[in-house]
Amino acid sequence: MNKLTVVASSDLPKLPDLNKLKKFNQEFGGAHPDRVIDKAVNVEIQRKNRQDKEYSDKELESIFRAICIDEFNIGFLLDQAVPNHAGAFGVYLSHQLQNQYQCTTPVKKSLAHLASLDYCRVFEIQRLINRFLNKVNVTDLEIKRFTVMSKELDRAQRHYLTTIQALEIGLQPAIKLSIRTQTANIASQQAIQQVGEQVNVKGQ
Repeated sequence: MNKLTVVASSDLPKLPDLNKLKKFNQEFGGAHPDRVIDKAVNVEIQRKNRQDKEYSDKELESIFRAICIDEFNIGFLLDQAVPNHAGAFGVYLSHQLQNQYQCTTPVKKSLAHLASLDYCRVFEIQRLINRFLNKVNVTDLEIKRFTVMSKELDRAQRHYLTTIQALEIGLQPAIKLSIRTQTANIASQQAIQQVGEQVNVKGQ
């Protein structure tokens, strides 16, 4: 038989002080969007009130972190992820895809972002492959790199097509189906027939 163990209240673990947790979060919770934005605003205010208007590296980091919060509109991270010459086009394409596929939710916006990223990767990898094909003499290491680039090109193309298909599915209206199986109809007919036979027997 199991014995019930009584634990004194003094032995129970104490819950953390919520006020202390809130204070700790305000001081060290730098990842929270509200905290990041407040810090960037303070950096800008302090910069305007001093003679030296240049940003320090630490201040630039605070500004960039705040900018990234509105990534789907600004596209800062996307610009950093694609080659420099394709950054503006990548952001433009993401906005066009968001409009075309009516991306109003974070999930759909992120899909448009990924599609734009993979589309830009296709052209960048193809550019590197073309540069390799124009060479006359190649080393074994370059041949291995070419093999890797070919696989990455195929992967980027597949990722792009898969993401576009997901956006296409999200744009389609929901389909309501009303299915009546033949088995259900036969069962109903048999039930009616049995009821009719019972009525006839009683009538006799």
